[in-house]
Amino acid sequence: MAGRRLALKEAFRPSLDRLRITWDAAERARIAAVLRDLMAGPLPGVEDHQTVLYPAGVAWVRQVPGRRLWILYRFDDDVVSAIALVDRRPVHVGD
Repeated sequence: MAGRRLALKEAFRPSLDRLRITWDAAERARIAAVLRDLMAGPLPGVEDHQTVLYPAGVAWVRQVPGRRLWILYRFDDDVVSAIALVDRRPVHVGD
């Protein structure tokens, strides 16, 4: 479904700060583009996979193109929730 709202979870901004994304306009633009795609495109995307999100179960992962950065997210029909940005490849789970 297209047109979801974006919810930035509590850990998302601190993860940007930790990786120094908040101080780099080009990196912020790359992250914003991925978040726009998550709101508009079909989910999960063909490049997305599930990972374990301790202790809360699983989340979906999408890599920022051309970067060693991944956005952890969850979604339903109305909202995509950006949980955190990480700089280590998340463990793939599921099929």
